[in-house]
Amino acid sequence: KIVQHSIEKPAGQLHVAIIGTGGAAVAAALKAAENGARFTLIERGTIGGTCVNVGCVPSKIMIRAAHIAHLRRESPFDVGLSATPQLFLRDRLLAQQQARVDELRHAKYESILESNPSINLVRGSARFKDGQTLIVEAAEGDTREVAFDRC
Repeated sequence: KIVQHSIEKPAGQLHVAIIGTGGAAVAAALKAAENGARFTLIERGTIGGTCVNVGCVPSKIMIRAAHIAHLRRESPFDVGLSATPQLFLRDRLLAQQQARVDELRHAKYESILESNPSINLVRGSARFKDGQTLIVEAAEGDTREVAFDRC
């Protein structure tokens, strides 16, 4: 679970808000926090964005598994090795893939956000109220405003 840090900002401290929690958003949040800014990330779905959750990471896991299966079946260097029929256990492969995705999401996103008090995570869908305020609607129906200097 992500720790929600206070989004009250001391006078003179820059407050940045970004909608989404993909790699670029988290990198920007870390850099801004490193330079003294407060940062609010707003996410309506799963933390980490497309790459770690449904794009690059899961597809590369499947591509690698297919490559390993191909090598086992087509290797020119298997003389003297017993040929056992290849079993494709889809449920186990998908479970392994999801476990790796969950592990990477936690290591590269959730634990970093939890440990940085300058970065606040707000769950919900965001829309602009005006040039300095976002309205965030949570799935449960709660609404809150997030004021910012930069978005």
